[in-house]
Amino acid sequence: MKKLIPVATLLVSIGAHAQCNKKVDPNKVILFIDTNNSELEIATTEKAACERGERLMVVPKNHKEYIKYTNAVIASTKKVERCRTAKTDCTSANAEYEKAQQELDKLSRSNKNISKQTQEALAEIKNSGAKLQNLTISGHDGGGHFGGYKGDFGRQELAAIMKNFKDINEVKSVLLLGCYTGVPKEIIEWKHIFPEVKIIAGYDGSAPLSDKPAGHQYISDILLKEKSLLKNAEQKKLQSYAKQNIQGLTQMNAAMYVYCSDGTKEGEFYYGSLKEGKAFRPFDINECEGKRNQIEELISKVNQYYSGELEVPKNTASGELRQIYNEARRIEHCGEILQMELNLNAVFNLLFYEGAKQNFANYYKDDLAEAEKILSEFKLEDMEKGFNEAQEKQNKFIESIRAEIESLEKNPEAAVAAEQKKLEEFTKKRDALFNDPKFARVKSYINPENGAYNGPMDLAENLVPLAQELMNSAMTYSALKYTAEAVKANPQGMVLAKRQVLVSEENNQKNQILAFQQLKEKLAKPENKVWVPTAKNLSSKTRKETLANIHNAHAILSVEGLPAKQRQALSWMVQASSAHLGYFQNPFSWHEFTGRTEDPQFPIRLKDYTSGQGYMGGGGGYVGPAYYGGYTGSGYPSPMGMGGIAGGMMGGATTGGYYGDGGIDEADEDNAYSDESEE
Repeated sequence: MKKLIPVATLLVSIGAHAQCNKKVDPNKVILFIDTNNSELEIATTEKAACERGERLMVVPKNHKEYIKYTNAVIASTKKVERCRTAKTDCTSANAEYEKAQQELDKLSRSNKNISKQTQEALAEIKNSGAKLQNLTISGHDGGGHFGGYKGDFGRQELAAIMKNFKDINEVKSVLLLGCYTGVPKEIIEWKHIFPEVKIIAGYDGSAPLSDKPAGHQYISDILLKEKSLLKNAEQKKLQSYAKQNIQGLTQMNAAMYVYCSDGTKEGEFYYGSLKEGKAFRPFDINECEGKRNQIEELISKVNQYYSGELEVPKNTASGELRQIYNEARRIEHCGEILQMELNLNAVFNLLFYEGAKQNFANYYKDDLAEAEKILSEFKLEDMEKGFNEAQEKQNKFIESIRAEIESLEKNPEAAVAAEQKKLEEFTKKRDALFNDPKFARVKSYINPENGAYNGPMDLAENLVPLAQELMNSAMTYSALKYTAEAVKANPQGMVLAKRQVLVSEENNQKNQILAFQQLKEKLAKPENKVWVPTAKNLSSKTRKETLANIHNAHAILSVEGLPAKQRQALSWMVQASSAHLGYFQNPFSWHEFTGRTEDPQFPIRLKDYTSGQGYMGGGGGYVGPAYYGGYTGSGYPSPMGMGGIAGGMMGGATTGGYYGDGGIDEADEDNAYSDESEE
């Protein structure tokens, strides 16, 4: 992560460079893509470009307009940080920060995004008959994706763009000015984009502050000594030359790939600052086989931190977790080659876990407050009462199966007639629903034979209950039809099937009673009391405690009879906490908290969980929006009520859907929510 400070005045810094009077060849271009506040790096590159006799182009074109606004944001951010540290009233500081950020946002919105501006810059180079010689990108890096005050731009985007500009792609050197941009995996990826590249320079650890002279000298040395550096095809000569001429290699976490040739010899070399020592060595991906044990050890350690077994320290600028990340980034390419997954996203987010927690609590503060209010009414006694009521219904269901078995055994003909009568009566109800004008807008989406949904995934909220009703009706019809046909075709076979269901339900009930007793005893202990992950609660909880809280809430959701509002609040809390604090499905900007939180790609809102849209996407989830309820849910009813198709197949007066208590919105909680220890 490259940190930034305000650029007080560029004139002093730029003026410090000796004036360049060399003739510039307009047909040779260096392109500098700046996603952040990198004016001093641009000034250094401008001077080096002139010394090389090449033209510099910068994206965005109006980069200097950002100076005033980024400086204001940085200065106001520091005020907020000082205020919070002093624990004083931050109202004024927060307002100043918000105003500065809004002004910067306004400028950004008035510009095209970085990707579009890059395409336009390359088109301009092409149309002028020039060729691209060097590409430099600066910003916060997250595995090939750069971002900052001016926008974001990634390696994959550039790769797609460059396919249209192969004829001007004569890039010999690439400078990647961000953290972990020079690790071997990144080298491999960038080589694919620039086939003629001879130098790729970046960092295999944290990059320096953008105002640090060492960073500027590194840029200048690479650009001005590129040709001389590449003549050293022998490892020792290369090491000697680089040590004397590329100062940044020994002063920072610099990393570099070079393809050298002296006319008779050639070789690929890599310089990295981690583990093996600061020296050039052959760039050889075949070395990965020898990294297998090291990767296994890293994976084991990552899992310990990820699961909460090892606690994430407050300060991750150094220490074991930072070392794990450094090593994992350095051999990430080997993990891919050996098909041993190193979860870099998890380690990165663990390094910035405090930021993730703060942004989560800030973004969802209203939802969390509402959930806390709802769950303040939660009592173990109410949960037990609801469970006992559900067990009574289950007892009736079990008794109904026994009665059906007895009826089939004593008088098969009467049982067949009874099932046929139920089917005929319900068919009339189903047909009446599908012909009712109030369902006209949704009936074409529902298959009346089986309840399959074939409509838009973003169905209007007011139409969801109507579609739900038709789906339930059609699914119940399908179940009753199956039962009637099965009983008629093979009464004795149905007896055997129902006996199997009876045994299964009896065993299921015993297991649920035992599990409930264990859960009740567990939740009775103060340390297992479920809490809402507000900013206050998260600040005092370890990751292990946070994951355990998600697990406990998930366990409560498996209990039948929980009051609807409490179930909805818990369902939302489990899903939101798992997504953002468990699996880190967060915007890159959530790595630090500035007081202003970026929207996640898929917000998980409490109101969506109380609107009952869970059937979308194939009936999934208990409640929730289509992309979480539907996608992650099982689409089938809870075993407790044998609802929907599962119950209907076995027939009886308490089958699911219209006849039973299961119904499609009693989705299997064990499938609808993931355990937080898995990914």
